[in-house]
Amino acid sequence: MKNRDRMKLAIVAFLVGVMIGALACYGYFQLGNQRETWAYGRERTYDYLMNSYNPTLGLCYEFNDSNTYWLCHDNVLVSLVLKQWNRTVADNITETIERLAREYNLSVTEEGLPLDCKMEALMGYPVDFSKVNDTNRPVLNASYFGSVLKTEETSKNSSLNFLGFGDMLCYASLVEWRRQNYSGADYYFENVTASWDGNGFRDDAYNATVGYETYKLGLYYFLSKTLGKDFEFKNLLIETVWSCQVDGGGFKTNYFSKGHPNSNSMTNTETASIVLLANIPSSVNN
Repeated sequence: MKNRDRMKLAIVAFLVGVMIGALACYGYFQLGNQRETWAYGRERTYDYLMNSYNPTLGLCYEFNDSNTYWLCHDNVLVSLVLKQWNRTVADNITETIERLAREYNLSVTEEGLPLDCKMEALMGYPVDFSKVNDTNRPVLNASYFGSVLKTEETSKNSSLNFLGFGDMLCYASLVEWRRQNYSGADYYFENVTASWDGNGFRDDAYNATVGYETYKLGLYYFLSKTLGKDFEFKNLLIETVWSCQVDGGGFKTNYFSKGHPNSNSMTNTETASIVLLANIPSSVNN
């Protein structure tokens, strides 16, 4: 082989090596950026919940500038997810919930938490969904230190057909999975999956004027991980969830499609808490 040919080969090999190295560096920094985005997205969500905390009352408000505080299930949810971020605040909220539950003579678990059927299902308590129906939302105190104190309670006096509601299907699937009734869990999972229309879960609660409900994306993701189920629209669901996040860290409660949240909708503690509880990555590559 002539010297000139050897030189050409050496140059080509060098250029190929440079390209491979550049691609590797690009991939590394892209991965790093994705991880930073994921951490930043979750960090902003935690900050959103912390900013909603009123240390005087020991509770988080319903939404920004609201003077309404829900024991169940907003603050039950917040107390769960903040344990991984600020245990002191999480414990303060739990203690407040338990104290108020005693003061207002609410039905509670053995641990003293006031739970409706939704939170019972989410936290692993057995729920008989054949007896579950409408949720009562009593006002516990309309002037609680200048605020309104509310909670949710499950009424079990008559049955409700919950099969048309995506969130209730998720809760029912969780209950059956924990009972080791895996065929029942799959049945409810498949029902809620079937309501996906390419943008969101179009169930009986869907309203075209306000759009899909963001929190149901989080519930479904949480359920799929619990059941060990994959689904075809996972990447789209992840992207849709994070496209609803606003600068303050909260999530618009309603949206029309990925990247198109309902600008007239608010953010609230429930939606942010469910997204964190589901541990939804903010990048499809995570």
